[in-house]
Amino acid sequence: MSIQRRVPFLFALLLLGAFAFVACVQVRVTAAPPAQASSVAWVASKLMAPLSAELTGKIAVVRGGAVLVWQGGSLKQLTWKERYEGPSWSPDSSRLAIVLRGDNHSDVVVLDEDGNQLDQLTHFFSPVSVSRSVWARHPAWSPDGSKIAYCSDSSSTDLGLWVMDADGSNKRLLVQPLGSGGLDWPSWSPDGTEIAFSAFIYPVSQIYTANVTAGVATPLTSQAGGAYDPAWSPDGRHIAYVAREGDRNDIWVSNVDGTEATRITQTGSSVSPAWSPDGQYLAYLTLYGKGFDLEAARLEEDGRMGLKTAQTWRLTQDALLEGPSGVSWTK
Repeated sequence: MSIQRRVPFLFALLLLGAFAFVACVQVRVTAAPPAQASSVAWVASKLMAPLSAELTGKIAVVRGGAVLVWQGGSLKQLTWKERYEGPSWSPDSSRLAIVLRGDNHSDVVVLDEDGNQLDQLTHFFSPVSVSRSVWARHPAWSPDGSKIAYCSDSSSTDLGLWVMDADGSNKRLLVQPLGSGGLDWPSWSPDGTEIAFSAFIYPVSQIYTANVTAGVATPLTSQAGGAYDPAWSPDGRHIAYVAREGDRNDIWVSNVDGTEATRITQTGSSVSPAWSPDGQYLAYLTLYGKGFDLEAARLEEDGRMGLKTAQTWRLTQDALLEGPSGVSWTK
């Protein structure tokens, strides 16, 4: 009889939530290009117009396990065969740290900007037993590019917060799972001294921060319905996250101490915020009909309430992107 390793609790919740969120949608994957075509191909998909020239840089997303990059109003597919999730651009924009999914494990790997695998930083598949295989999730580069944070259950039954050098060496557990569930979605402060993350403590998840040296977790949010998907702003002043209110999920932004929290989206179905490199915009994924599409919002200061939304763009239509895989924006 085959043994199936228990999926970490928070990871299972994320998967179940994603399936419920998209109402059991079947994700379509663009067919692979002919053998003579380049491995980097432009994806035919509906893009919303007009697009503002002010939205510069590259935004990495995932569809059906394939990595895509939005740039200048077009989606470019980088990978075709493997199943990836959780892209994170390196500070110099030349590489992507990302999770490579297996059947009963996952690993952190590094791709170049064209989608070619450069390195495998973890080796969590066990040839001895499925029960000894390990999951990794959502890597995040430190601001100086020297380290990568990620979540893994390599020393527990649920996901803890780990940090390793960018070459995969010196792995250390920074924060153990808190309460009854695991940790997810690390995001570094721009000075590299703290990491924000979500922690599931029954019955909901909340946003915490931890000092990279001591690993002491400090709560940031206390949303009645829960909060998740934190993203630290490039100037260090704000943290974006998703707040859940009943069956509605929207992007909020607060100060780093949790004060002056303001709602950025009104869709009720937006997740995975990611800041632009200059900190003036947020990209995020919104559920429309059968799947997620990429959107962006320009933020501006509100003298009374912190930040507010000044303008929004819907960057794709019917792209069927993966909400739990997240978004990463680089220059």
